[in-house]
Amino acid sequence: MTEDILIEKYPKLFRQKHLTEFESCMHWGLQCNSGWFKIIDMVCKAIQCKSIHLKRDFKYITHKPIVEFSQIKEKFGQLVIDFDIEPIPAEFINDTTIDQTSLQKSYDKIKYEIYGIIDLAELIASETCEICSQEGILHSRNYWVKTLCDKCAESNNYEKQEKY
Repeated sequence: MTEDILIEKYPKLFRQKHLTEFESCMHWGLQCNSGWFKIIDMVCKAIQCKSIHLKRDFKYITHKPIVEFSQIKEKFGQLVIDFDIEPIPAEFINDTTIDQTSLQKSYDKIKYEIYGIIDLAELIASETCEICSQEGILHSRNYWVKTLCDKCAESNNYEKQEKY
């Protein structure tokens, strides 16, 4: 899997890729190696299916909040995924047939579910080689830290990270 395939597969999630570097860090693309792309793909699938169900005039309506990645990168050997979620649309805020408390709770619930998805992905990535997707641990080289398998660490001159 490549970065281009991910962006093509999930254009709404990666919309900020087309913004300037002054508007979004996503402009720089995925700032990690391809070993984590499958994990990122799973995050995209899970986020893409999130929606809010609201009761309006005794009927339920479904709304999919707009979620966009603002940055995906490796930092200190860990996967970091940042995202933006649209504010509650004015059409819902101004709608007197929708209970505003449940509306806010629904939006908060979606945010926390997305945080949970991302936390799990970051945990999985912390034990996955960033280069080849095999099981990995922290390795270092000249103060740079990456999660790598022993084979990729050796071929890139990284040594196992000492535990503190």
